[in-house]
Amino acid sequence: MDQDFTVLYPMSSWASESVLRIGQVEDAADDTLRVTNDSMHRLTYLLIETYRDKFILFDVEPRAVVTLHFNYIGKLSAEGRFRDSGARFADAVALPGGAESVNGEQFSIHVRESAVTIDGSRQLRHVACCAEDRPSFGRD
Repeated sequence: MDQDFTVLYPMSSWASESVLRIGQVEDAADDTLRVTNDSMHRLTYLLIETYRDKFILFDVEPRAVVTLHFNYIGKLSAEGRFRDSGARFADAVALPGGAESVNGEQFSIHVRESAVTIDGSRQLRHVACCAEDRPSFGRD
């Protein structure tokens, strides 16, 4: 059985009118994430997860760029849906060598017509999905 969501993520706040942050603790954010909708289509949502934090970006315009400050812990994943087609996309990465965290790292997420990619200032490896409470992209 899953733990109660509010136990796993007791803190929530609106980073902007269309970006909700849900997390475990509110602390100084050392890492930066630049999210770019490089497609010509509006996104219904984009869910970004690490082991401690989730960001939900709502109604993301084509060509929009959003910069988020967060703490990379464990993995970084992105999952979303295009508004017009309803098509879903997802990707997840981790640091090589099993490192769980970094300081001052820069990451980027690019949503394109057919896929989403996650890059970092150091080499990343593709992994299975998500945060501890969601072991697969198909599980809501």
